[in-house]
Amino acid sequence: SGEGLVRTLREMGADEIIEGGQTMNPPVERFIEAFDRINAESILVFPNNSNILLTARQAAALYDKARIEVICTRNLAEGYYAMANIDTSKTVEEIVSSLDECLEGTATGLVSVAVRDNEAGLKGDWLGIYDKDIVCSLPSKNEALLKLASVMGCSSHDVAVIFRGEGAGSDEAEELLVAMNRQYPRTETIIIEGNQPVYDYILLLC
Repeated sequence: SGEGLVRTLREMGADEIIEGGQTMNPPVERFIEAFDRINAESILVFPNNSNILLTARQAAALYDKARIEVICTRNLAEGYYAMANIDTSKTVEEIVSSLDECLEGTATGLVSVAVRDNEAGLKGDWLGIYDKDIVCSLPSKNEALLKLASVMGCSSHDVAVIFRGEGAGSDEAEELLVAMNRQYPRTETIIIEGNQPVYDYILLLC
């Protein structure tokens, strides 16, 4: 979910987008209906959520009107990166292989506000989450993102893509861009308006 994310993925060539979110995992039927609407010989599916990988694979196994390939994207950032790296001049087999390979070099982190006191910090602090672990808890979302980028080794990556959530203002994002460029001058930082709920920032390093 997220108006900006939906718009971005459609502009990148997505034929169908099944919207979901926290505790709103779509059923197999939603995938089958989307496959029917696409009406293609081969379809690539980007689950973009580790919780629905199995559902996507079940739908692919049940569908016999097209070849369905499920790309193992565990979050929206990985889905964005995979779509950006599709080379339509290649065969389906080559595309799937190249996408699996390119995803191995990415890292994704999340920034979200703490809704209760926890071992990492206090309610209202912003948490930096990487590989399902809380790696920092700080008083501002921008501080949390900068610390998260450091923990994730931002300086060793060429590009940092930040998806701005509905809880992060445009002025905050501009300040963050300046801070990222100052702290990581050799890494190109791109901020995309995602409008996603829950996560104020999603950070993709590639």
